Formats: sequence, structure tokens, C-alpha cells
Amino acid sequence: MQKIVLHIGMHKTGTTSIQKWLCSHPERLARHGILYPEAGVPHGLFGHHHLAWILKGDARSVGRRDW
Repeated sequence: MQKIVLHIGMHKTGTTSIQKWLCSHPERLARHGILYPEAGVPHGLFGHHHLAWILKGDARSVGRRDW
């Protein structure tokens, strides 16, 4: 059975550090059967901000094609 792990955190709780590490080590994660998707990650960032922006109707997601 496949599992999905959703990582959510408040500001200043280490979420950026975790996301940066995950995004920087896709091959290492893949060796363990873990996929850290690139979809929804804005250029130059590490988290899936576009997905969050879309869900909350944030204007930063409107018309974006860089993800």
C-alpha cells in the first residue's frame, strides 16, 4: 500500500529547513521509495507554495505556469 505524508507547519517551526532538505535530496529519497514532487514548488523556493496558494485563493497562484 502506498502512503502519502503531508507535512504542514506554522511559521518558525522548522518547516523551511525540512522542505529544503527534502527538495535538495531527491535521489537519496528515491532510493528509499520516497517521492518529493516538484509540482507546486515555485522557482527558487523549496515548499509546495503554489498548492497552498491555490487552495486559499491567493492571487500569487493566478495564471502561474512556472510549476
